[in-house]
Amino acid sequence: LLQNMHDSALYWFNLSQNLNLKASNQNGVALALSNKGLAYIEQKEYPKAEDALLSAYKKYDSLKNDLSLVLVFSNLARLYTETNRIDEAITFAQKSEELAVDVASYEQLVNVYSSLANLYEKKKDFEKAFKYSRLQSQFSDSLANENSQRIQNEMATRFETETLNDRIELLNNINKLKDAEIERKKARQNLFIAIAIAAFIIIGLLFYVLRSKNKTQKELEEKNSIIENALEERGV
Repeated sequence: LLQNMHDSALYWFNLSQNLNLKASNQNGVALALSNKGLAYIEQKEYPKAEDALLSAYKKYDSLKNDLSLVLVFSNLARLYTETNRIDEAITFAQKSEELAVDVASYEQLVNVYSSLANLYEKKKDFEKAFKYSRLQSQFSDSLANENSQRIQNEMATRFETETLNDRIELLNNINKLKDAEIERKKARQNLFIAIAIAAFIIIGLLFYVLRSKNKTQKELEEKNSIIENALEERGV
């Protein structure tokens, strides 16, 4: 099953290499070669691994891609360690260390110092083995602190963002309540105005009706008075 997985990976790495070649994407070609080299190491096909990794080295070196070279040098150091070519392994581990320092890749430095400690132990150079073992420990602590600080910063940023969002949402809700209260006040004012207008109209109508009624009553009284006077004159 593991062999099938490696064969499948190599198939896709070869395909990626060919596609990037056609597209003239040199970084893509170098990445495919680097991945192939690592896959060949896993399969213990060391000559093929060496060819692929050295080709990736040349590509990345021409592109001045130091960050990717760190990994290629590290994988070459692993290859030469597994094939018991200790001096070559040390050479490439040191190359990886130099570039890792330049690009501030602490995680890779931890791996490189671990490799160098093991390599010097194989050479019976226990002083250097201890030196790199101590460096590995120091950078492991630094990396842990860096990760811890990054996590704390991310959590603080997330908290501040969430708090800010909560405040914005609260302000929005307050504004909505204020807007709703303003609308209610406007509705009440409009209702009062409508009632006042209606009352004014009703009072006006009542006044008109009463005035008309009084006028009619007065006219009737005047007519009755005229009739009464006329009858008195006739001696009725």
